[in-house]
Amino acid sequence: MAVILTLDSPDDLEALGRQGQKIPLGWALDAQGRPTDDPRAALKGTLLPIGGPKGYGIALVNDALAGVLTGSPFGPAIPSLHDLSRRSAVGFFFQALDVTAFAERAEFEARMQQMLATIRGSARAEGVERIYVPGEIEWEKEREREAHGVPVSEAVLDELRKLAKELGVAIDL
Repeated sequence: MAVILTLDSPDDLEALGRQGQKIPLGWALDAQGRPTDDPRAALKGTLLPIGGPKGYGIALVNDALAGVLTGSPFGPAIPSLHDLSRRSAVGFFFQALDVTAFAERAEFEARMQQMLATIRGSARAEGVERIYVPGEIEWEKEREREAHGVPVSEAVLDELRKLAKELGVAIDL
């Protein structure tokens, strides 16, 4: 079975680094622009967009819409989430489409279901049991965690216990 590793935020990279885990080569560059599998080195460098040149194009359009268009920082001017010495500055861009301007709603929904079925029915790489669409893994994780709680590694629990002791806070972990 293939291991699926997802990153939802830079905090995920930090957690992987604390746990001694690696990320796949091709996901990030270190501060000198070299490919790295070290999550901590990736935090000092940059994550790469998925999809090569096309992924870069999508990331560039996203940066233009959420950064340039909104007057927010863009590119390397975006402050790190870990830099608490300055205000966070994040721009957002939302777009809504009325699908009925293009097709009948029922037709659109049927065609979307057809597209999803085509994707899920595609040939899989060896060891891959299921093909997911964007957001599906996160949606399933959310349902799982709502039902069974959030898994936390021993390393993180030890860190929380240490912080609680330093701050004089009683916690039951």
